[in-house]
Amino acid sequence: AQERITRLQRQIQASDEAGSSVEKDIDYALNSLMNQEAVFGFHHLTLLCLSRDLQGVSKSVSELGACLTDMNINWLREDVNLEAGFWAQLPGNRSYIARKAMLSSANFSGLSSMHNFATGQIDGNHWGLPITILETTSQTPYWFNFHQRDIGHFLVTGPTGSGKTVALTFLLAQAMRVNPTPKAVFFDKDRGAEIFVRAIGGSYEVLSPETPTGFNPLQLENTGPNREFLMRLLKAMLRSSDRRDFTQEDEDTLEKALTRLMQEPAAERNLPNLSGLLVGRSRADANDLHSRLRPWIDGEKAWLFNAQHDVLSFSGHSVFGFDMTSILGNEELRTPALMYLYHRLDELLNGDPVMFFMDEGWQLLQDETFSNFIVDKMKTIRKLNGIVGFGTQSAADIAKAKASHTLIEQSATNIHFPNPRADEESYIKRFGLTVKELNFIKNTPPEKRTFLVKHGNDSVIARLDLSSMPDMVKVLSGRKKTIEECAALRETYGDEPENWLAEFCGWEKGQ
Repeated sequence: AQERITRLQRQIQASDEAGSSVEKDIDYALNSLMNQEAVFGFHHLTLLCLSRDLQGVSKSVSELGACLTDMNINWLREDVNLEAGFWAQLPGNRSYIARKAMLSSANFSGLSSMHNFATGQIDGNHWGLPITILETTSQTPYWFNFHQRDIGHFLVTGPTGSGKTVALTFLLAQAMRVNPTPKAVFFDKDRGAEIFVRAIGGSYEVLSPETPTGFNPLQLENTGPNREFLMRLLKAMLRSSDRRDFTQEDEDTLEKALTRLMQEPAAERNLPNLSGLLVGRSRADANDLHSRLRPWIDGEKAWLFNAQHDVLSFSGHSVFGFDMTSILGNEELRTPALMYLYHRLDELLNGDPVMFFMDEGWQLLQDETFSNFIVDKMKTIRKLNGIVGFGTQSAADIAKAKASHTLIEQSATNIHFPNPRADEESYIKRFGLTVKELNFIKNTPPEKRTFLVKHGNDSVIARLDLSSMPDMVKVLSGRKKTIEECAALRETYGDEPENWLAEFCGWEKGQ
């Protein structure tokens, strides 16, 4: 290195560059080497431009060349040495280096970013395998996991049409590679996940006033925890029209009636018989417990819990879906229905992986009773190897919930889809995003199919572009037309997916 620098120094002194800043730089380099302040070595720098066509490559070369020129770096586009330059990028291929130059350790440090792209975690995960591999916008792989240590709860935000439902069902499908295969329950809206749930052999129920659910919570096993839950459930069902708290007299009356009813055989435990035990227990008026229970027996709410025999079962399938559209906007029905379903979900918590997904969960979080219930439930679910995922239209929906701090704190992963209405208060102050991350969410068009993944210390812009798989997109996210098409095929061929899925996806036509 000393010999080369000294020779170059003599050449400059004999040229027009003598006395210029170039000569000063060479003198400084030689002094740094002699004083052992720097070392020198050979390096080469190549930039690989990628595009789908030659025009795109030429554009990339021009743009990168302009950047290098702005930094006073001489560059050229390879032709004869094109292939050698490509192979020289790989470790151990020094013989392919066509152009090398001497570089000081200080210059080398300036060219070293000392950082890398987040890659996620490929092994040693809580559920073993990573859930899936996502492509980042840097065209690098990101091994996605729900869990950070043993916490796997997650939040997904994105407006209608952003790809939120496709992402949720895609992640659920990919999670089925975990061993043992996870059980999953999907609380849906507008039947968006119905086709997917049915396509993987799951059970799907539409909760609608037009069809009785077959639910009867009073036929739960007569245990202390179940009786305690039933008291909370009945209090949620029988709240007075003026939203006043239960009086102690009402609570005592209800508890005595429930205790008496639970002593009967399961077949005798139903709402009409509970109503009979409430008659005469308190002064009769339009707002007594007996009167408040009537709508649940022969009124507009009777379809939900007034079954003679409880048919709700979480056996026989690994995936269950419930369309909640009809009750999401009705607090009087929404809270009791979800409380009962979530209480019954305990049957799935046996230590094996289990996932609970809630699309449009913001409407649930605005319900104070259910919000407190689910926050407490999330702790139990985590300890028993389960995860809860919420999908909402905006981070503001979660930020407005009274339990927002706890929800965000308990969520190991946040996925944010582009949202032009994203606000600083929700995304930066509540979710802790940077200004740059917020700008990505506000300014990225949904058509790019990109989203921000925040997981632990990772901040990744990933891409899920399934446009080349229209048959799969048709399954992952249902529309009114495709849901009706699926229903017609099932009516003709039966519910087993192997009988209708191929025709639904158009695979038969392609053979």
